[in-house]
Amino acid sequence: MLKNGTATFKRVQSPYALVAVLDDQGSITVGGKVKKGQHFIITTLADQWTIKGDMMIIASEPGPDSLKA
Repeated sequence: MLKNGTATFKRVQSPYALVAVLDDQGSITVGGKVKKGQHFIITTLADQWTIKGDMMIIASEPGPDSLKA
């Protein structure tokens, strides 16, 4: 839970990160404002992304085993 603050995340090795906003609202530097109930994908075009405001999110990236053909 982020309370009136800022947090920066880095995509390490996966091709994307899936993010869901669970509560409240805030902003993300790679796309604009987000609010509760929204979902978005951070693609390879963004190596890092920052959220700001009051919100609870869940972010997940696929593990290396899930990317094998």
